[in-house]
Amino acid sequence: MPTQHDKKTFQLKDLLLSRNTLLIVYILAAVIGTVAKLLLPPFESNGLHYPQLQNFAIFRNSFFHLIHRQDLYTTFPLEQFDFYKYSPTFALLMGPFAILPYGLGAIAWNLANALALFFAVWLIPGESDRRKAWVLWFVLLSLMVDIQNAQSNALMAGLMLGSWVAQERNNPLASSFCVVLSVFTKLFGGLALLPCLMYRKRIKELIAYSATWTALMALAPLAVVSPAQLMFLYRSW
Repeated sequence: MPTQHDKKTFQLKDLLLSRNTLLIVYILAAVIGTVAKLLLPPFESNGLHYPQLQNFAIFRNSFFHLIHRQDLYTTFPLEQFDFYKYSPTFALLMGPFAILPYGLGAIAWNLANALALFFAVWLIPGESDRRKAWVLWFVLLSLMVDIQNAQSNALMAGLMLGSWVAQERNNPLASSFCVVLSVFTKLFGGLALLPCLMYRKRIKELIAYSATWTALMALAPLAVVSPAQLMFLYRSW
């Protein structure tokens, strides 16, 4: 007969491995981790002071550099510590985060990364919720490191895993979107296409959708820059 202690242990374990609990944990990790870093004073380099979460500062600044027709890939020592290394499309997609006040934008950015990873794992078909919960607990520490640095690694992991999950769920449109968006974030995201090609019955659909998404995302910055400026930015990239 299970004792009262055993029942409480099982209940606690079930609570810790539930989707809702983990979702709350991931949201709190993104919010608290970001706020904790923002509370630190700016850091100094070469006599200049920069705000915390410099990766987000670089991403955020890229949107304003884009809409002001500047070269995204030159140095901006008065604004940021390092170079921007992502695509012009990524700079455009940073718009919703960039127009927010710095702190709120940073929280929203880290939250988007955390949720992308959370849902990519939780939507894996054919696995029990308990196994997916254990995976999410296992990667939480790595996620916290990303949050403390406002990196895009969690987003990349979510997109690359999501491309395969979408294929498993018979959705090549969503799969191709994840692949292409990951490429326009970091070029190695194209590797996510490889496992998707194993679904031979949907290869033509996948390729067609991928080509369409690629064209749309490549040309999306034309909403704010001229064709000549966009060509210049791609060459500079």
